[in-house]
Amino acid sequence: DNGWQYIICERKSDMLELIIGSENMPLLFMKALRATGAGRDPSRSADEPRTPVTSRITVRQFLGWIDGPVEETWQPYDMLQANCQHFSALCQRFLLDPGSGAGAGGAASMGVSPASLRSKASVLDVVRRGPMALKYLPEAFRCDAEVVLAAVAANGIALKYAPEEFRATAEVVLVALRSYGYSLPFVHPELRQRREVVLAAVRQNGAVLCYCSEEHRSDREVALAAVASNGYAVRYVGKALRQDPEILLASGLQSPLALLRASFLF
Repeated sequence: DNGWQYIICERKSDMLELIIGSENMPLLFMKALRATGAGRDPSRSADEPRTPVTSRITVRQFLGWIDGPVEETWQPYDMLQANCQHFSALCQRFLLDPGSGAGAGGAASMGVSPASLRSKASVLDVVRRGPMALKYLPEAFRCDAEVVLAAVAANGIALKYAPEEFRATAEVVLVALRSYGYSLPFVHPELRQRREVVLAAVRQNGAVLCYCSEEHRSDREVALAAVASNGYAVRYVGKALRQDPEILLASGLQSPLALLRASFLF
């Protein structure tokens, strides 16, 4: 319809947040709120001169880049080597020239080669060094329990590429969640809201509470575990627990700023 479409793609600590909308109102919304619903001061948001994207890249290609090379080469937040500005520069490089190799991933970057597939021992070594390699392995290795466990133990996000039977296996799921709580959305629906599964996830990163049912958000033990590992999780606890002194204290001890911000939300 020749209208405008806006995509905000920003790195916030170890998370990548996306908001997609059309016309002017969503753009104003994007400037005032983060994808999580947390507010920000629009007056501190300055528009830089627009740069035409002549590569004719599609939204699908952009999302494919995020789901592929960006995910595979993602580094933990580091003020000097992997911060928000580094990601912004990488994103601009890709949009202006998709062939530039910005954030290049793929089987080779994960260490998957014919030589590495000659034995199970070499495959185990590959997934321990680069868990995302699981997505590029032949089916026989992807369906091997020892290989899958090695991958998710190194980084729980590898659960995303495990066959369904493993995403529905408690042993594999719990190992993945203890490594990376944000792998919870990839857990099979039959297990995803089990209490032991939820507890494993929020103990690793309390912010995962946002993916949990209201029953778990209102569970005092779950809520305490969540705020103890991530003070910002206090915004997701059940309404009946938001003024609980012990929960507020645990949140404040983990992150005083998180508790201060929560005081404006409740």
